Amino acid sequence: MNRIFRFFSVIAIVFVAFSCVKTDDNDPINPPAGEDQVLWKFSLSDSIGLENVKSVALPAYDEANNGYYLLNVENPSSSYNGIDVYVVALNASGTLKWHIKATDMPIDPSNESFIASSDGKIIVFMTEKLLCLDAESGNTAWSNDMYRTYWVNSMSVADGKIFYIDGTDITEKIVGINLTDGSEFCRLAINVPGEDIRGELTMIAGGKLHVLTNDINNNNQWLSQLVIYDISLLPSDSPVTYTTPLNFYPVTSVMAATSSGSALFFMKNEGNSDPAERYLVSVNSQGTENWRAEVPSDVSDIYIDAAENIYCIGPNEFLRFSATGAKIFEAEIPFATYLNEFELLESNLFYGVTGNPETGEEDNIFTVFDLTTFSEQLRYGEYYPYAQIEGSSAQVYEENYRRLGENAAFSSGKKVVDRTGKLISVSHESIYCVNTFENKLMPNAWSKRFGDYGNTNSR
Repeated sequence: MNRIFRFFSVIAIVFVAFSCVKTDDNDPINPPAGEDQVLWKFSLSDSIGLENVKSVALPAYDEANNGYYLLNVENPSSSYNGIDVYVVALNASGTLKWHIKATDMPIDPSNESFIASSDGKIIVFMTEKLLCLDAESGNTAWSNDMYRTYWVNSMSVADGKIFYIDGTDITEKIVGINLTDGSEFCRLAINVPGEDIRGELTMIAGGKLHVLTNDINNNNQWLSQLVIYDISLLPSDSPVTYTTPLNFYPVTSVMAATSSGSALFFMKNEGNSDPAERYLVSVNSQGTENWRAEVPSDVSDIYIDAAENIYCIGPNEFLRFSATGAKIFEAEIPFATYLNEFELLESNLFYGVTGNPETGEEDNIFTVFDLTTFSEQLRYGEYYPYAQIEGSSAQVYEENYRRLGENAAFSSGKKVVDRTGKLISVSHESIYCVNTFENKLMPNAWSKRFGDYGNTNSR
């Protein structure tokens, strides 16, 4: 059922119920029955006048757990297709540090913007601008003009270096930028001369820059490969290359890396010689394939925990592999729609919106699963995170009505887990912090918190 329709249906039912019950204005709100788990809420409209937020990027968190939020805000008078871009910085307790207007919007809605935190700097990666801000003050440290084509949504930041793929001219290039001052230290062509090959994804791991490419050349052949550079030797390094086997090409939407620097990605089979359509592939830093394991064709995300176990997640599947590629566990997930809401915690895998197996419908229910057995540990229902309170007074009805609206806004927001394990939801009007978990993010885990883990990649 459509989520918005369901929300207004609930509102209508509550309104009718309210109108049919005799109220008692002296009936107090009952706090014990209405305790909620929201630690803090930051209203974007009331606090800084930002209304009509259209979309948000995955936020970044620094070592002190200060949060940095990149927001696309509707503004009919803006020169960027009626959209302004803002960066909002909140400290760990939810109070405002600063906010700035970046004023640059992706020219294509599929071309995402990203934000990352590194070495006291906040890096904002947009279509036509690379912006570096001082994390403490929000002042601009430096700003570079750039351009990226619609199929390239990737930035990687680590060890004082920023890498992205620039499409300013006909030859695509990997651009390396020094974080300290924005100076360019390398610009490397990744096209084969005379061939139309695209670099679509970058990743930094083990001192190496990994670039995953995928396209068809002038002879209608796949030119798909993983190119690996030694960052310390750039710009003069001669990279090693892993070329995908015949009829295979990489799915350039996600990469991950082990502690040894091996790259993990999906490889799709376009031929008829092998029955499997998709594999999880491990390639070491020398460009040699370690192993490959068959996975369902719609699996699309990769996570790695601190013990080097590998998790692959799709719309209905959850798979766990060992570091050597042996499949340990496979299970079905109901209605796994919002994959960016998975987070690896110290002992659990958090999954955002799940389905109701009895009704067959998607519900706004949040669950926590055990990583070893994949058994469900906790389930939060439709009145999460603001509980309904008991009582029959007009004051109680009004408060419950307000809480239904807050729950709908919370459910509609983009959700992540911050560095301390608290759930953050960024909606079109507010940022919520919920004290849901007792466990922090898993140390050294490679998950979708790219702003924290040194890589900001497209999905």
